Amino acid sequence: MKQFKYYLDPGLGIESLSRHIGTNRSYLSLAIMYGHGCNFNTYINRLRIKELLGHSHQTRLREASFYDTALICGFNCKRTFNRAFFREKGLSPIDFVAQYKRLPLQEK
Repeated sequence: MKQFKYYLDPGLGIESLSRHIGTNRSYLSLAIMYGHGCNFNTYINRLRIKELLGHSHQTRLREASFYDTALICGFNCKRTFNRAFFREKGLSPIDFVAQYKRLPLQEK
């Protein structure tokens, strides 16, 4: 999953992912639940947020809007992105960017 970055596809669903990896949706769902303690959508959104906040996020925050970058990372709806981001980080994307911009350069 992480090697091929299927989660970057905004149209990814449990059916299409199970076909990509050669299993059925029930096994995939159980594997995600046991391995990561969450459902398919939560897992995919976590991977997308990790991608967004990955090692190159400093450049992305300066060059493009945070939401534009979220689209590149597989989100296709601003509302879903905002909800998933808040669930994972405890703040809205706007508040996160504001906090980030207040950090001293050496912490970025």
